[in-house]
Parts: sequence; structure tokens; C-alpha cells
Amino acid sequence: MAVSRETCLGVTPTPGRGGGGVGVVPAPLHPRRGATRMDMQRRLLFPLPLLLLIACTGEKSDDSSDSQTDSQEDSEATDDSQVTDDSAKDSEDSPDDTAPPDDSIPTDDTAPAGPLEIQGRWFDDYGTAHEINQDAWQMGNSRFLVSSWDNDADYLIAQNDSINAYFPGLWSRFDWTMSGSTLYYCQIAYDAADASAAEAANGADFTDLIAGCNGFAWSRLRPQLEIRGSWVDNWGSSHTISEDLWAIDSSSFHISQYDNFSHYAIAQNDATNAWYPAFWSRFDWTWNGSSYYYCQTAYDAATEADALATAAANSSDLLTGCGGFSWSKLSAPLAIIGSYTDNYGSSHDIAQDSWTMGNSVFHIELVDNNGNFLVAQNDAANSYNPELYSRFDWTFDQGTLYYCQIAYDAADLGTALQNTTAARADLAAGCNGFAWTTLTPQ
Repeated sequence: MAVSRETCLGVTPTPGRGGGGVGVVPAPLHPRRGATRMDMQRRLLFPLPLLLLIACTGEKSDDSSDSQTDSQEDSEATDDSQVTDDSAKDSEDSPDDTAPPDDSIPTDDTAPAGPLEIQGRWFDDYGTAHEINQDAWQMGNSRFLVSSWDNDADYLIAQNDSINAYFPGLWSRFDWTMSGSTLYYCQIAYDAADASAAEAANGADFTDLIAGCNGFAWSRLRPQLEIRGSWVDNWGSSHTISEDLWAIDSSSFHISQYDNFSHYAIAQNDATNAWYPAFWSRFDWTWNGSSYYYCQTAYDAATEADALATAAANSSDLLTGCGGFSWSKLSAPLAIIGSYTDNYGSSHDIAQDSWTMGNSVFHIELVDNNGNFLVAQNDAANSYNPELYSRFDWTFDQGTLYYCQIAYDAADLGTALQNTTAARADLAAGCNGFAWTTLTPQ
């Protein structure tokens, strides 16, 4: 049985505008669909047991730098006959007849074959974010500049960034392995003197995830949950979503598994929830091109398996596809919510879903807190440009909030969105030739 916010609040769904503005968020996380081993494994579900200690490493043994060397044979072109002084001179006189020198033939056996297979955005069991690409491994506030990798042996070599808090400028080796469908890593070296020394530190034990990282556990990496973050739905409820927890106001749901490809999460209702404590829920979500929507498709399943077996909500019908009710819209919390007075004496009440300016109302449809702007549709009852679209930009200067309604009569949302002419560097005349307006909190 599906439930939406309408069900919880005991109201009848009404077709129409819906709720608050949508937050501009990073593009949905759909891992690339190549044919590598990691890509196939990322499609699977990720159960969430809490069992591991942080992956660490100890000191490298004195002779470890000699334990592994690159095997490389120089290519040499020689004549079939024995080389004499005269023939050597002839070769010098006739360069066209000689083979190219060794250094003109690529022999770099450290060049990586194929794209790095563990690229992506991940979280470990301690809440640290990891973003891995072929240039760098970003781990929280620490950055490691990737030098080389080996997808067959499952390791990479990276130099610690010069601004890292620990061992800046030294070298690290990261090993990884899969256990079932779950990725684990071990930073077996973190203070090696150079790349060769880091590569020689090959002591990670892939067969022992509990103590095989120099006596410590390997660290688990989970793909970042696509809709993680803080949101407000169109009923005014706050949502805080992580890989472990979906919190809706005072209710908590402990996520046991999720699937970014099929867009769902399975969670157990917290034992203190007011409704159906300790039962199981299924959350489906979808992205319609500009906004996230969710449906709590199951909320009283007896077991995790029952919640998983619940049929997915109909994402092609946002109006009635959530068990006969509408899907709920998730929006980024607007950064400038509040009541203000401008420098002309007009009042402004800014909410998640509307900007009321005197007698005019603007219904917010898109929010970008990073770009400091929003797009809204003018209310049908407004005296000027009813039902057209406006764009509001804002900025702060020495603690004072300024805004500019740079568009007010755009034909549609896209046209308003594209009006980027507001000049924040010119508060005196950067709002289409006029001054930006100050907003003072009431």
C-alpha cells in the first residue's frame, strides 16, 4: 500500500501547482554503463551492516622497496652481422638505414590500461565522502593525486596533496577489492618517500577484510545515495537523507539497502515513530528533469523482504501514481526564507514556495542556493504581468542582503532562467541599469 504526504495529513490531493520550489542539485548519480567489472557490480544492491574499523597501515619494512620492480626490456635494433668499427661508422654516416634509438620507442609499462574502474562518488562507514576519478582521490578534506593504477591487480598510486594535513607531498598506495557486490579499500601506504616505494608496499591481504589492512579492517565504500541531502517537501516537512537514514521531521527510517538505478530505498521505521514503529518502508523516487519527487510506497510492511517485494510506484504519473495520490516534491531549502522590509518601505515575505511582495505573489518553481537566484511564476491576480515568469537574484555585501528582479515578464520558466544579466559587482546600477534593492530582516 502506498502513502504520500496527503495520506499522512488526511487531505484530498488537488491537481494544480503543487508545493515549493525545486532545489537545483547535482545531476542525478547514474554511474556510467560501461562493461567493466565494477560497473556491473555497482548495479547491485548495497546492504548496510556496520562492522568495520578504519583502514590504516603501519610502517613499511626496510627491504620492501626492493620487493617489487617494474619489468622492462629495452628494444634494440641490431644488424644480422657482427658490428665492427667500420660498420658502426657506416651506420653513423647513413642514419636512414639505422633503427630508431631506444628512447624513441614507447616502453612505459606503467601507463594504465583502461579507465580507472572505481571512479565515482562514495561514502565510507564513518560518513566520509570519497570522490574518485583518474586525476585524484578526494577523501574528505584530503586529496591524493593519482599517478598510476592497475585494474587487474586492483591498486593505484597517488601523491598526497601538498596541502593535506598529514604527510603532504609523500606517496600513498590504495588497494581495493570486492566482496560480493561491496567495494572495500585499504590505504596500505600513506607516507612513502616516492611512487616506487609506495608501489612496493604490497602487503594488503585481500582475503582478510577484518585484519588484512596491516592489522586493521578494510574500509567499505558505498555509492552515494542519489537523493542524499536536506530537502523540504511540498507539505512543509523537512527531509534529511543519508545512506543510512531517511528522517522526515520527527520520524526516522533506517535504510538497509538502496538502488540508484531502480530509484528506491528500503528502510525500517524507527521504534519511536508515531506510526507503524519497527515496521518496514519502501521509498521510491524519480527525477522529472528539474525536480525530485518521492513516494513512500510501503510504510507498514512486516519484513524487509515484504517491503522490497512491494511494487514500485508509477513514476510516469506524478499526480496519482503514488497509490492513487500524488508524488511529493522535494526542494532544496531556500537560503533567504524570512520576512523583510526593503529600502522603499515595501514588505517581503519569502517562503519555500512563494515570494510575497506587497500585494503581489510569485510562486517559486526553481531555486539555486549556489547561484543565488530563483525563478517564480507571477500569480494570476498580480496587477502586472500575471502568469508570466520572474527571476530574482540575490547577493550579500558587508552583511546586507540585496535582490534584483532581473526578469519579470518572461514567457516561460526557461526564458526567465536564461536572464543572467544581473551584475552583483555593481549594486548601484547592475540591475538592468537600476540599483539593487536592500532587504532588511523584520
